[in-house]
Amino acid sequence: RGSVPTSISMHRAEVCSVVPPESYFVSIPRFARITAFHDWFENGEMREYFQHFRWVKSGGGDENAKTNRDENHDDKSSANTTTTTITTHNTVWFETKPMEVEHFKLRGGKKRKISIPIQWNAPFGVIADIIKALVGSENNTVPLELVARYSQRDELSLSFRHALGDDAQKACKSHFFNALKEASYIQTGSSQVVMSMGVQVRENLWESTMTMGTVISGDGDIDSNSTGYKKAKEALTKIRKEAGKREKKMIGGGVVPIRAYEVDVARQGKEGENGDIDDTEDGQAFWERCVRFSSAPIGRNLSITECLDDVLFPHKINSSTKGESRTIQIEGIEIDESKPVGALWNTLAAPDGFMHIVVIKNYRKL
Repeated sequence: RGSVPTSISMHRAEVCSVVPPESYFVSIPRFARITAFHDWFENGEMREYFQHFRWVKSGGGDENAKTNRDENHDDKSSANTTTTTITTHNTVWFETKPMEVEHFKLRGGKKRKISIPIQWNAPFGVIADIIKALVGSENNTVPLELVARYSQRDELSLSFRHALGDDAQKACKSHFFNALKEASYIQTGSSQVVMSMGVQVRENLWESTMTMGTVISGDGDIDSNSTGYKKAKEALTKIRKEAGKREKKMIGGGVVPIRAYEVDVARQGKEGENGDIDDTEDGQAFWERCVRFSSAPIGRNLSITECLDDVLFPHKINSSTKGESRTIQIEGIEIDESKPVGALWNTLAAPDGFMHIVVIKNYRKL
């Protein structure tokens, strides 16, 4: 399943030292949720590493106010001196470093650099594939370069940041198990297997998404011999067995849960009604313009082409779409569209029960 080599740095405006900290290099598992991984990895080592360099308000509040870097912090006897303290309050969100985006140019033909915020509620491998598609093959770098942000942006959607004071681990874990319950219901008609999981079983299953291995395969860094992991694996296996029994009774071989993300950078930078270029001013709007999301139960016997064109992203073929081509990726692997959905799901489904498909649309002139 693999991981994504990632370099994480701090935004310069949030750094309290003259020299910014070195980037933090880490391989993030494709199934992990980025904000939860930030707190979980090595018992919070990443969080602690950046915390010592952050600007915060006196008294331990989170950094939302500008601090004057020219103040004399050595004069501790001055009543007017602002002191900096380290806060343990976590409000982290992530964005890419400013990068040139494929197909997008400013007026005058110059390419524009833009920072794109990272959604926390999708597996990190999906996010990495989308970012690579947005910037194009020429601008792709290894490792993926991200920026950790600790200041709140109220205008930023909650798809990209957690609510103020929200616990990233709890929010991400809740989102994961809600997805697993939905996937179980789609396959078996009930989410009872997930609902009846014990506390330790749920913890072990959640922890497996943060490691290089998975409960289903039993590989990587997890202790697959522990009682908790065995029970978690039994629970996921039970869902598949129940689904198999149900599929035998259904015409067409049953259904599997699919989530798809269609990336189309050419939606950005088109001419508007007045002949002006329809620019996007920030990365959030750019993401919302260029990425479409769809989720649905899909028949096992359908091909990927039928899954996308007939169910998830139905569209009419016209003169403007004849010149389009696309690439299908699942877990970073390029997939032949003629392959049946069911066979791919058996191998490439994520621990949340869904198979996540990234559709990269490319425009070309005939």
